[in-house]
Amino acid sequence: MEKEAKKTSAKVSTPVSKKRVTKKQLEKDLAESLEGWRRARADYENLNKRVELDAKEAQTMANKELILNLLPVLDNFESAFTTLPEGEDNNWIKGFEYIKKQLETLLDQYGVVAIQVVGNHFDPEFHESIEEVEDKEAQKGTIVEEKRKGYTLNGFVIRPARVAVAK
Repeated sequence: MEKEAKKTSAKVSTPVSKKRVTKKQLEKDLAESLEGWRRARADYENLNKRVELDAKEAQTMANKELILNLLPVLDNFESAFTTLPEGEDNNWIKGFEYIKKQLETLLDQYGVVAIQVVGNHFDPEFHESIEEVEDKEAQKGTIVEEKRKGYTLNGFVIRPARVAVAK
């Protein structure tokens, strides 16, 4: 092995430059190298932040699909409770109310918030108007009835509220 190393080192030759490098030139080269290194480091940090953000966004999107599939279940609970006769109070109803509350708590933990609508001015970003009604007490464009709840997930609308708006 030593013979091979000697042969290789004997064959490699480096041209010797007789040109003198000034201190200013060395400092300039060093500054350029440092600046390049700093840019590369900043690019790497930005890449890491972007990868982290993309991972969170992917998780949010996966949660969104599941949540969108759970919302009709919550809608059905709410619909069922609005049709209960007054004064009904038995263990079955209390049990279903508890299950509904668990579902609401779970959705809340994942950042799902119901959009508040009645009495607010219609906003197409949050609301879907499915009906215009005459209402002398409400201003034009004011939401007078909620037909289906809307929800946001971490501040983004995942399902607009369906509403009736005053003419």
